[in-house]
Amino acid sequence: MLPLSMSEKFRLASKMNDKWVKAVAALADQFWLSLLNFTIALTFIRETSKEEYALFILLQTPILLVQGVQNALFISPQATVLPASSDARKPFVKNTSSAGQAIVALSAAIFCAFGLFVYRHITTHTDDWTLAIAFAAAILGAMAREGARAARYAEAHTLQALLGDLAYGILLLLTLALLLWNHAFTARNVLLGMGLAGMAPLVHATWGRAIPKVDRTAWRELWACGRWALPSVLVTWVNLNAYPFVAAIALGSAAVANINAARLFLMPIALGITAWSNLMRPKISAHMARNEPVAVRRLSLQSLLIAETGLLAFILFIALAYPLLEGMLGPKYHGLLPLVLAWSVFFAFSLMRNIFMATLMANQRGYRKLHHLSWLALALVMPALVLLSSRGAVWVISVLGSVELLSCLIIGRMAHALWKATA
Repeated sequence: MLPLSMSEKFRLASKMNDKWVKAVAALADQFWLSLLNFTIALTFIRETSKEEYALFILLQTPILLVQGVQNALFISPQATVLPASSDARKPFVKNTSSAGQAIVALSAAIFCAFGLFVYRHITTHTDDWTLAIAFAAAILGAMAREGARAARYAEAHTLQALLGDLAYGILLLLTLALLLWNHAFTARNVLLGMGLAGMAPLVHATWGRAIPKVDRTAWRELWACGRWALPSVLVTWVNLNAYPFVAAIALGSAAVANINAARLFLMPIALGITAWSNLMRPKISAHMARNEPVAVRRLSLQSLLIAETGLLAFILFIALAYPLLEGMLGPKYHGLLPLVLAWSVFFAFSLMRNIFMATLMANQRGYRKLHHLSWLALALVMPALVLLSSRGAVWVISVLGSVELLSCLIIGRMAHALWKATA
């Protein structure tokens, strides 16, 4: 084997450095977003009533649904289609994805705001129209920010994604500080601030540019994946994010606040899952497009080992330090460690499920399999939540964790079979 020349060594070193820069930027990005979400939740916990925090949670839940639709129709298919597209076709895929996301965002904002207005008006709340406007702004901001991030991650522009989120976060923190200063930290005002902060960087980046157009061929490529992902996302949202409504009915708004306050301790893990998906899913899709299942299997198992080891270490730290950490929540939230531990089990299975899912989401056949599985999960989770949630908050989280375990086992088996079949 001939020794490497100086230029080859330089290119290899540059490639390795670039890889580490992107990995660090992705982790920093998710840490920053985790910190922002933690700051918002902790401020609600310490400065407002449980009812106000519960209202914020209940309004955040539909926003997660809208983002799920965005992810199903555009973000996930884009991560699948773009790496396998030629350089000439990539602009058409990106423009089609951007135009579609804008249409969905505007439609969702109008529909959700109108629905909230009608509900609040019927229930004789005096903030019906102002809360609806803030809700619409929050939807637009969340989808604008997530769409811009996804586009940058799909092209491996990780550092640009980080810079965009830094701009968003600084604007948001300034807004939150202003609200606290004026004793106006409410769900309505925070949602409005999140919406404006989310839209500002995108408006700045796209100002003066032509409106993106939809390309029919690109749309068909995205829809080939999205048509199976969309029902799956809707069902998965019910499985994993509808629990606040069930808990509110069965246990009251205080229980909703307690469940989500406990989940706050695991927020770095939740956003770590997103960071891994943003960074690794395009790579896995590219490997599968080149028929390299051995590389996918190695990357998946390495990720699984690192993720679960990190989660175990993190949970041990939380358990040992909980007497000190509990004081951060203030006097209204005590004795939440059992809920924290229940959430840790849930996230242990969620980590595995998401890592295995990346293999299946490399082509439309995998999307179809995940679609069918999501209906099975729905058939299990909703009856269990309705029957068991009245027994207490731990039961709510345990139901979610049990469904995650079953999904993880099935998806892991599918991924393993795909690794062998394509080898």
